[in-house]
Amino acid sequence: MQDAQDAQRYPLIKDYIRIEANILRLDNPRGISHTGLPCDITDQCDPKVIAFIDTEKPNHDFGGDSVPYRNWFTLYDGNNINSPEINKIITRDVCGQAFRKVNVRVRAIDKDMFNDDKIDNFACFLTSDYPPAQNENSAQWSAEFPCYGEDKSAIRVWIQYRWYLIPESQCKISSNGRGWMDGWFSRR
Repeated sequence: MQDAQDAQRYPLIKDYIRIEANILRLDNPRGISHTGLPCDITDQCDPKVIAFIDTEKPNHDFGGDSVPYRNWFTLYDGNNINSPEINKIITRDVCGQAFRKVNVRVRAIDKDMFNDDKIDNFACFLTSDYPPAQNENSAQWSAEFPCYGEDKSAIRVWIQYRWYLIPESQCKISSNGRGWMDGWFSRR
């Protein structure tokens, strides 16, 4: 349903494009997980932050329905901090495929000895309302903006992005890396 709405709202882009997303920081001042309870009783969170730029299935649920977590990039892995500065850039090329919307997916978990707890999943949507720059030199970073978690808590990540056209010869083909069993058994 969301794909149909997007088709009415956003123009289709089909070109050779590099997308860069700078994941700036995780903002979790209360040190809570997605349940609203503290990450740890005696200390702060032990966050691990992973991310992926999803150009193939931006409206799908997190995990096996879109991008298996094994394909995500680890951007931060720390201990005893609730709101870490991250400031790491991830990149994805779109090589002649058509799209209207991109989801910069960010997942934060609290590492525990026996079982990791989800802090939250963040969907940071970029739409084709603003066309890509003509090249890297003319590409400007967006203003930083917050992405709110799917569990509607006060936790958020801050990102900024830029995208620009690249020569076909520089385009690195990639995919969401779904296997034939992905989506059947996935952790949420």
